Amino acid sequence: MRRGLLVSLALVALGHGAAARASLHARRATVCPAAASALKGVYHPQRLTVLSSCKKAVGTVIFVKQETGSSGDGDLHIRLKLDPGYESLKNARNDVAQQHALVVEYMPRDGGHLPKPSVGEHLVLRGAWVLDTSPNHGWREIHPVWSVIVNGHTYKSGPQNGGSPPNDNSGNSRADCIDHGHPCTGY
Repeated sequence: MRRGLLVSLALVALGHGAAARASLHARRATVCPAAASALKGVYHPQRLTVLSSCKKAVGTVIFVKQETGSSGDGDLHIRLKLDPGYESLKNARNDVAQQHALVVEYMPRDGGHLPKPSVGEHLVLRGAWVLDTSPNHGWREIHPVWSVIVNGHTYKSGPQNGGSPPNDNSGNSRADCIDHGHPCTGY
């Protein structure tokens, strides 16, 4: 009798483990779009090589700057000092050109969906992990961002919010950005 109870308890525990894994997979699936849509809404997507369409990054914001001006694309350029265990997300170019930080880019379509982070905030991000092959870049980024957890609150964005046409460039992508049929709010 006792052996049967132990076997039953073990099966229940295994079932809960499988349920927890399925729940995690379902949450990740609802946050991350299909891999084929990872760069939908990103202008000139050929400049980004997707390393993973759904990657988690955790760290502290050390820099935030809006890319504006005649060649600015309206993105928020964020440097994230990665927590231990996430350092492999960056490469040597991140170390040299980005103060040992991972680059995170919030796009104009994310305005109104993802809050502008502040230096010192701790973020848990999920997004497309890419290599930016633009001239003078070569660093790794989370770009676009699918979700961010800040101060215990989760915010989501992604291709469902539109974006810029793929044939745009940095000079016109912000102006051409559409979010649900309206100009993007931006930052």
